[in-house]
Amino acid sequence: MRKNSTRSGFTLVELLIGVVMMSIVIAGIAFTVSSGFDLYTTADSNAVVVSGVRFTADSFNRNVAPMLNVTDKIEILSTDLSSIPDHASISDDIHYIFLSNDSVVHRDSKGNHVLEGSGYIDHIEFTIPVPTSNDQNNYILKMDIKGQNPDQPNAKLDLVVESSLYNKPTKTGTATGPTDSKVYKGNILKIKASLKLDRLDLYDYDTKIKINKLSVHKGTNIEAIYDLINQLGTSEPMSDDSTIEWFISGSASADITVISEDITLSDIDGIMKNNYWQLFSGANSVKGRVLDTTGTFNVKTETGVTAWPLNDATKIGAIRCRVTPKVKSPSGGLTMTGAPKWSDYVVVRKVDAPSETFETIRDVIGTRNSSSAEDLYFTNVGEGDGDEQRNQYSKSGDVILLGVTKTNQNIDSNIHGASFVMKLRYDRFDNDRIYAAWAAGRTDPEDMPSYITVTNYSTILDSKTIDNKTSYALFLSTRSKNGSFGTSDNVFKDIGYAVRYSPTKPIGFSVSKFAAGSEIIKNGKILPLGVYELKTNDRESDAYNPNYAKIDTSSFVTWQTQYRVMFTVLEYYDKTLGKEYPCYIFRVRFLKKLEDVTYLTIKRKTDPWCIGPEFYASEPMWFGHFVGNPNTVLTTNNTKVDVKNFNNNTTVTVTSRKFKLADKIFYALKWDNLNWSVFRNRVMNARALEKIPTTPDNTLYTDMIDTDISNNSGEDDLAVTSSDRYIGIMARKSNATNKNQAFEISNLDFAPGFSINEIRSIMPLDGKLYSIEESIPPSELSKIVAKDWYKSYKNIIASSNNDINKKVFGVSGNSDGTGNNGSLYYYLNPIVSTDHQDGGIYDLQHQTEALEGIYTCPLHNELFKWFGGQ
Repeated sequence: MRKNSTRSGFTLVELLIGVVMMSIVIAGIAFTVSSGFDLYTTADSNAVVVSGVRFTADSFNRNVAPMLNVTDKIEILSTDLSSIPDHASISDDIHYIFLSNDSVVHRDSKGNHVLEGSGYIDHIEFTIPVPTSNDQNNYILKMDIKGQNPDQPNAKLDLVVESSLYNKPTKTGTATGPTDSKVYKGNILKIKASLKLDRLDLYDYDTKIKINKLSVHKGTNIEAIYDLINQLGTSEPMSDDSTIEWFISGSASADITVISEDITLSDIDGIMKNNYWQLFSGANSVKGRVLDTTGTFNVKTETGVTAWPLNDATKIGAIRCRVTPKVKSPSGGLTMTGAPKWSDYVVVRKVDAPSETFETIRDVIGTRNSSSAEDLYFTNVGEGDGDEQRNQYSKSGDVILLGVTKTNQNIDSNIHGASFVMKLRYDRFDNDRIYAAWAAGRTDPEDMPSYITVTNYSTILDSKTIDNKTSYALFLSTRSKNGSFGTSDNVFKDIGYAVRYSPTKPIGFSVSKFAAGSEIIKNGKILPLGVYELKTNDRESDAYNPNYAKIDTSSFVTWQTQYRVMFTVLEYYDKTLGKEYPCYIFRVRFLKKLEDVTYLTIKRKTDPWCIGPEFYASEPMWFGHFVGNPNTVLTTNNTKVDVKNFNNNTTVTVTSRKFKLADKIFYALKWDNLNWSVFRNRVMNARALEKIPTTPDNTLYTDMIDTDISNNSGEDDLAVTSSDRYIGIMARKSNATNKNQAFEISNLDFAPGFSINEIRSIMPLDGKLYSIEESIPPSELSKIVAKDWYKSYKNIIASSNNDINKKVFGVSGNSDGTGNNGSLYYYLNPIVSTDHQDGGIYDLQHQTEALEGIYTCPLHNELFKWFGGQ
């Protein structure tokens, strides 16, 4: 039998075929792997280049561009990197941008900072047009970035970053290119930029008034206001973390040098005026945006924290702050600091209000018959030349007691003038604060500050008569007929007008005239000369009873009640008569008692004299040739006069009286439904004869003999415009009781007078203002020429040919007598129709709503607008 074999194999041919086929497959795989690897390498190289260029551009925009937006100088350099100073030699405000080791580097005083993500940068170039004309294209900075991977030359990217330089900085560098299109070009960008304070001012925190170089009362919160300019590029938002430190010195003009802490207390007095001492609270220095000046200031010596040695003096010290600018990142990981900056000074004074810069009577008065040769004079008041003393003085605490040693039983023999007088001195008027408030808040270039001058000011008399037999007279801008007054003797012979306050005829507030210290009297009676009262028409009742003015919050109850009364005086002249004939307008108003307005503490900072609408206690009483109410209507036998006060716009009728209205100006007061009074203005020209109506309709007048102020030679002290003026007070009693204490004076303060727009409203036809130079002696002028407020006054009138009247009234240089003259109050609140104007004093009325306790006042008073920071 035959067997079959079970073993078989590849032939040689088959093996060779297999090998060949395997080689083909492996080669394909190898090629595929190789190709994929090359593609990955190229893509990765491109990616890192693209990322490097784009991250560089982004980092530049975030870190460098912010500096470009605010810098004031850039420079493009084309030079070797070795020319760039080391960081230790670079000032804080200088920055360089350049390429180093494939990255863009920012070098400043702190070292080198590689821009985030920067890498694989092969080349950078900065260019900016050379021209400086105001064309935005001339202020576009270009940075050309070229990126390349050195291992993969084909992996590259070019990108141009453009930055608009909005603040148009100074450009420097090496110019290249055609003449008509030159550019600065180079590989290095140099920027001048820093963290700094653009301004640093001190403000009253409550009123928001700038108080640099001003005096403020102790208790004022002083706020540091500054603009932080961050020119430094950062990668994240930064917040203000500046350090504000407070310092005190004994001198406002001291060099800004901080005293060391090892000074002994005994050395303080000798060096406190030449250095600044840092304020401390306990062991810590006082820091923060607001400094509370209440309480004791403390400084540090070698013995520890001690009270500032001037705490109990009138001048506490000059305050400054030092601000070190600093910004920090929210995470706290990055902080940048700039150079410290000092503020200007503010003098903190230990006073109740800024108005006390001008001394009050309480500041300078002493005991009986003591006086200051410069400020206050006790005058010898008696018959004739003062041979019989009539007044005595004493002081009880802060109250001045004025007594009358001999009463005037026979008024014909009552020859006397001011009992004591105070000279009005410009160098004591606190106009710097008024000017600064005006400059900080004004918006209308035609507005002017309410400067306190000797021809336009207010006094606030806080006083009380002991009984209803006592009267007083307040002399406003009076002068003396005695040329030796204040030098060889104190006999003051008043020349001018006084506002009287009396419980006997004339009852209330009236104006009388004094000539050479003697009150002008006719038929044994005092002449009220400020207005005509038309209701009574007896010439003895030409006075405002306090009830006429409707005392709304401090109701007039008795004559013996203490009151604050504001007297405002305007001395002017008529363009035809000339400067040698001074005329006057007086305004009198009751004010609230200070103890009744303690709730107005904040308001007192915007009204340091407490004389604004919130402090009114009555309507005003007007004396003189004011612009009053032209809206007067004649009927058959009566005259109707409009009234606008107490929120009661109505009319009153003067029965059985018909007036020639063409040249008449009226002022009506209506204090309830039944009671009213009408006054007509009256020229108060001190040198002229007074006149009195001779007919019931007031159309004919006769001269009152011996009522002018002049002497036989035709000369007159009032004709000298640049002469000293005084405030005076006189007391009088009509019986012998309580004669040693007739009149109590708590204070006599000084405040701004009429605002410019008020003057435009009230000034009669052809009225003109005295300039400062025309109204004070040269010796007084020399004391104020360097003051900021006087410089501002001169600067304001410079645009009107240095003529105050053209600045106030326009090109005519005098009032048009309508109450217009550009006044803010003209056309204000007409009471009859919308097609007429009230004008004058009627647009200055204070109105009250007694039932609601709401006070509305159309008075757009510029003084308080400025103090309020509006």
